[in-house]
Order: sequence, then C-alpha cells, then structure tokens
Amino acid sequence: MAYYQYVIIGAGIAGSNAAATIRKEAPESNIALIGEEQYPVYSRVNIGKVAAAHKQPEELLLKTEAYFEQNTIHRIIAKVTSLDSEAKTLTLDNSEVLQYDKVLIATGGRARKLTQAGSDLAGIFSFQTLDDAIQVRDYIQDKKQITIVGGGFIGIEFVELLSSLGKTVNLIIREDWYWKGMIDQIGGNILHEYLHQRANVYYKSEIQEIRGEGAISEIVLTSGEVISTEAMCVGIGLELNKDFLPEHLCNRGLKVNQYLISDNPDIFGAGDIAEYYDILHNSYTGGGTWANASLQGMIAGYNMVHPDTMKSFSLIPAYCPKTSLPIAFVGSCRLGPEMQSIVIEQGDRYVQVNINSQNQIIGGVVIGDSAYMGTIRKWVETGITIDTIVS
Repeated sequence: MAYYQYVIIGAGIAGSNAAATIRKEAPESNIALIGEEQYPVYSRVNIGKVAAAHKQPEELLLKTEAYFEQNTIHRIIAKVTSLDSEAKTLTLDNSEVLQYDKVLIATGGRARKLTQAGSDLAGIFSFQTLDDAIQVRDYIQDKKQITIVGGGFIGIEFVELLSSLGKTVNLIIREDWYWKGMIDQIGGNILHEYLHQRANVYYKSEIQEIRGEGAISEIVLTSGEVISTEAMCVGIGLELNKDFLPEHLCNRGLKVNQYLISDNPDIFGAGDIAEYYDILHNSYTGGGTWANASLQGMIAGYNMVHPDTMKSFSLIPAYCPKTSLPIAFVGSCRLGPEMQSIVIEQGDRYVQVNINSQNQIIGGVVIGDSAYMGTIRKWVETGITIDTIVS
C-alpha cells in the first residue's frame, strides 16, 4: 500500500494550486495528485477557444509534466472509487489502495447528460473538459447547423463562438428569458437582442426526443416543433463528483468551514465540490468560479500543512462571460425567496443589485460596462443598504 502525507483528489486548478502550495510550505513532504484527465492542469475557462479552433490544446496548459516531476509531485491518472475516512485510505479504479495523512477533495463535477430518446447519437457533446472541446472542434468543421442546449455561461459563450464561425446556431432554453434565475426581465430583454442577432432562440422549450440515423439530424421539442441540426452542444449544469465520499460529510457538496475543513479534520475541500462557509454572509454556499477554485486550492494547501496558523477563505465571486457584450456577475446572483433584485440603471448600462432581507446589497449584475463590477464589489464588501445608493 502506497503512503502519502498529502493526497489531492482532483487535478484541476484547485488541486494543482494546493499541490504547489504544499510543496512550497512543506518541501520534504510526499504528495500525490490524482486526476482522471491525461492533461496537466489547463485553463478550463478557455476550452471554447479550442472548440472554435482559435487555440491549440497545448496553449491552454498552465503547468507541464516537467513541473510536477521537478517538484516531486506524484501525478496519478486514475479515478477514486472509495474513501475510508477512518482507515485514512482511498481506492483507485485500478484497485490500488493509497494511505494518507490528509486529503483534499477537489473533484469538481461532471457535465449533466441528456436522457431523452436519441441522446446517445453521434454529434451530441457535453462541454466540460479539454477532450470535449477537441471532439467538438473536429466534428463541427464541416457542419453548418448546430444547436446549443442550456441557458448558462457555456451556452451564451458558444452562441458567440459558433456564430463567429459562420454556423447557423439554434439555442434551446427552458426559461422565459436568458438567465432568468439571475437577471430581471429588463436585463433579459437586453440579452435577447444580443442573442437574437446570433441565434434562433427557442424560449420556454424542452426536448422531447432526438432523431437521426446514427448521428443527430433533428430535435423534437415538447411543443411538437422540429429543429434540423447537425450537432448539439449541451450545457445543462454539473453533477458533483462526490459518489466516493462518506455521505455524512456531504450536503449538496462536501461541506467545509471557512478554513475549508470538513467535519473530519483530515479531509479538506476546494473548488466546485466544496460547499463552504461564507464568512461575509454567514451562510454556506457552493458553486464556485475559476477565481474561487484557484484561491481555495492555495488556502486549503496552506491549511493542510499549518494547522496552527490556518487562513480563512473569503472572496466575493465574480464572473465575466467571454462575449462581445460586456456582462459581469458579482457576489450572490442566484435569485431566491429571501433575495430581491432592483434595477438601478437601464440604458447604455444596465445595473441590477440584489439585496437581502436587511436591504443590504449582496450581489449584482452589470450589462454594457463590466468594469462597473468593481463598484458593486465595494458595495457588497461594505454591506451598504440599497437606500444608500438609491434616493
């Protein structure tokens, strides 16, 4: 049985940053970094550029194999199938068992799949990994009609990428407008104008079945409408990779405190898998951004080595989709029963702020001027109330 002081499960930006931090803080330690993909860590947020053939896959690599060898970080390409938190062991899909002192869970998620009849036809792609992007690139080269399913970040970025290649793009979403769960209808109307110039948009639509002889050729909506297409890219969310974890440690994801430690003091979490305690809003939250995962990996790695001087994680999340229309999301953006959205500007610049039950600004959205996200970030940091900025 191989033994490592530090084992990191998940070799993306969170896991790789944790490994680098541990190596810096504990130069003599032995470290294993386990990941399912053949590539070292790469810029996942830029894989669309590979799908559109704007970049080569190797251009996205953030670290090389040589880096891990030079820093004696043992990179293992495998899947973890089980973890025994009492014995402090984990089992790989090749039946190898590893023992650890401390382990970081940074496994993220896998793309949610369609389940309708015909969803196994050729030409239907999820979009989560570099291999996904390469497959999309190779398949769509001679295709003219492509359909995107899903109303998230992947969908809107793909609309722009594919339309820029001269493809006829169809976009299928379930909601009344794009990002309905995060943007007011006024903002939704702005997004519609942007999308309508680049795609045939099917709102309030769901797929009944997919047809084709070996490869996709038609999509039948629940309304009965039939859409011709030669390929489909699906972005309908993630299923978190937590199947191997002890159930008592998980809620939606692996539940961790502000130091990124789970209820088991030797198990840490970072990235999308982590349902972490947000010290700004005194609540647990999950679903991270690239910046969140990157910083969480560094902090988790530090805390694994230094239990007596641990650092807490605190970061106001922000994300700007890679589109020609400037869009920025800051802080808490998922609208719910305890959150109210208020549009404070509309016109050349759309500004929406989200407030909690105490009327404090906890997040917001900007369209038309992504630099304004800095202003909203300051409002969130200081916890000011809406009446401070709106007379």
